[in-house]
Amino acid sequence: MKIRFKGKGIIGIILASGLAWIFALFLSGRVGYLMAFTIILAPVVSFILSYIFAKSIEVTVDIEDGILSKRDRTSYSITVRNSALLPTPPILITLYDSPVVRSKEKKYLVSVMPKHDTVIEVDLYARFCGPAMVGLSKVEFTDFLGIFEFELTDLKYEELKANLGVIPEVNDISLNDENIMKIISASRHSDESDETVEAEINTFSGFPGYNSRDYIPGDPLKRINWKQSAKRGKLLVRLDDEMSSSTINIVLDSVIDTKPLDLKELRMRPEYEFYEEDEIIPAIVQETIENALGIMRLLVNNNYTVTFFAKGSADYVNYHVDDEASLEYVRIELATVGMKDNSEGSRFPGGYDAQNVSVFVTPVEDPYTYDIFGLFTDISKVIMYPTLSFDNIKGGAPNEK
Repeated sequence: MKIRFKGKGIIGIILASGLAWIFALFLSGRVGYLMAFTIILAPVVSFILSYIFAKSIEVTVDIEDGILSKRDRTSYSITVRNSALLPTPPILITLYDSPVVRSKEKKYLVSVMPKHDTVIEVDLYARFCGPAMVGLSKVEFTDFLGIFEFELTDLKYEELKANLGVIPEVNDISLNDENIMKIISASRHSDESDETVEAEINTFSGFPGYNSRDYIPGDPLKRINWKQSAKRGKLLVRLDDEMSSSTINIVLDSVIDTKPLDLKELRMRPEYEFYEEDEIIPAIVQETIENALGIMRLLVNNNYTVTFFAKGSADYVNYHVDDEASLEYVRIELATVGMKDNSEGSRFPGGYDAQNVSVFVTPVEDPYTYDIFGLFTDISKVIMYPTLSFDNIKGGAPNEK
């Protein structure tokens, strides 16, 4: 238990004691002295009672680890039990809050009657994807006179918290995205294909399960899949068989470098204007993770195979993604994956096939990343997919090293 002297009520005690002494000198000594001694002893009595309350208050939390979807609502309960024979002074309960999973209220003030329990229901809202910790951060109260503050440090706060994970969604990535075009081109060159980038784009964006895509004026008529076209009522073109053998590495960055980011300026931009300042970084991280999933879906739906790398609690874990079921599995796994503002261990995974094209999905563009990737693989096969490029960052300059 931690006790701090606040002294807010001490001036009132001194003034009341002075008035009692004046009353004793000029009106009634017996009554005045009794009043004075009572006022002087009041802080001592208040302290003793509060100390007893600190030993008589029990706080429990009904909370468990779990996984949520974005925009899900859930709740947990806090029970404050008073085993003393007097009502408690006001007890201030401070919650452990996260921008990822928000609680409607951050603090609760309660007073518990003798031999009674008070239950607080805490509502939670899953605002962003990724890991979050929720529960109690601090329980404290002042004595009846406001002179001393008691903090219940004997509580096992780690047991009064839970780890939640919020499942990300999958962003829609456009075929016309500049970086997607680079991925296609690099993959084609990696497979030693003679097709042009224009042809590469025209043979992309098929329908999952049909190995075809919409006819585009200029496509050779011999590539039209007449059987599927008749079934779907529109012209469809067969995808190249060679695309089914292509494999692409996608690496999700584990670090978000906040140094070049001006949060106040970012909040002025339309995509972040409805966020609180402490929510901007989680929003950028979320966009990065959901971009990675969007790229995977676009590639998988067009007969590419993806080896996806994401950093877990200790090191990178790789996933083989070749259909919607494996993509959904990765999506759930990413519920507990976040990013830090400093690198712990390697920022780049080992063990991936350096012969394949590698897409590095990162929150903030950093040209030095290419230099480090160049130590592991052919830099011509690395495509950077940043959420924020230099044009989006104030100053537009590379990070200072």
